[in-house]
Amino acid sequence: MKNYKEYLTEVKMSRVFNHFTNPDIPVGVITTFRKDKPVEEGIKDNKILAQKLRSAGYGYVWVDGAWKETDEETGEKVDVQEDSILVIGAENDNNKLYDILLENTKKYEQDGFMFKPEGTTEVFIVDEEGNKDKIADGSEDFKQDKFEYGYTIL
Repeated sequence: MKNYKEYLTEVKMSRVFNHFTNPDIPVGVITTFRKDKPVEEGIKDNKILAQKLRSAGYGYVWVDGAWKETDEETGEKVDVQEDSILVIGAENDNNKLYDILLENTKKYEQDGFMFKPEGTTEVFIVDEEGNKDKIADGSEDFKQDKFEYGYTIL
């Protein structure tokens, strides 16, 4: 018989926030969802991506994410809610997590992913070509309330 620890996973926002402000590890947020694809396809692909991340040795947490996608008809940015994967790296990652996230951003035709490299507390949005747009300049800029309400919800 399994005990409760095998069924229960507790994640607190403060712990997730601590990962993003820890300069020793990389952290990322990615999804396979697109507003022009069926939700069922996003769910299936997210599970495949999560298995790939786990097989590569990474821990992850499911989060409710948001993104601004470009509407194909109007060209305007549209807010999209989507299930996302918060991926927690390890020390001495040597860009392995970054490479996996970039590869899957391209594979699943995503606009980008959120990433905090190891060795820093700067947080970036990385597009499908690998171009980085800094959204926080270290832990002084990246406050917990900004993370909770601006980027993702547990």
